Amino acid sequence: MARKLIVLGLAALLGLAIAGVANARWFNVIRGTRNADVLIGTDSRDLVLAFAGDDQVSPGGGGDIVYAGRGNDSVDGGFGFDRIFGGPDNDTIVAGDGGSIVWGGAGNDTITGGTGRNWLHGGLGDDTVTGGPLRDRLWVGAGVDTENGGDGNDVLHALFPDGQVDRLDCGPGDHDVAWIRQGEPDVVVNCEVVKTLPPTAH
Repeated sequence: MARKLIVLGLAALLGLAIAGVANARWFNVIRGTRNADVLIGTDSRDLVLAFAGDDQVSPGGGGDIVYAGRGNDSVDGGFGFDRIFGGPDNDTIVAGDGGSIVWGGAGNDTITGGTGRNWLHGGLGDDTVTGGPLRDRLWVGAGVDTENGGDGNDVLHALFPDGQVDRLDCGPGDHDVAWIRQGEPDVVVNCEVVKTLPPTAH
């Protein structure tokens, strides 16, 4: 498979705010179609562009970047440190075992952390975000969301002022932290520390 250099212009074209892309080296570029594709990566660093369709993506073992695109996609991260971007529909994303940064995007997404340390962003929609066994950081946006920290001492965030009931369950850690917005009807359980930010005007 041809190896191509990722440049900032490609990241800007896709609307991906990817830190460090300017210093990226070589990636395998794997492109889907507008149909329902099965895209399997390599053990090297892959850039997977799934595009439209209900796709199944397995990026492989390198430090990969996945852009799911439109459709109800399923992404199963590999063993490297992956950056996974969901699309505007209802995606199911499982982070890789090397730690991952995940953005769910719009839609009602289900995001699950792998065995590494994860940064999991639900985005817009009614999302379910679940951490892995280590220290994870979870965020949700507008919508009726559920955050489950899992094992480890996690940090959960539900700061979008939408008046919706988010449920934050930090899990069995012994020093978990939840960040919520004052005045929001959120439910917080199993969090040793609860911090609040002042309400904001809509």
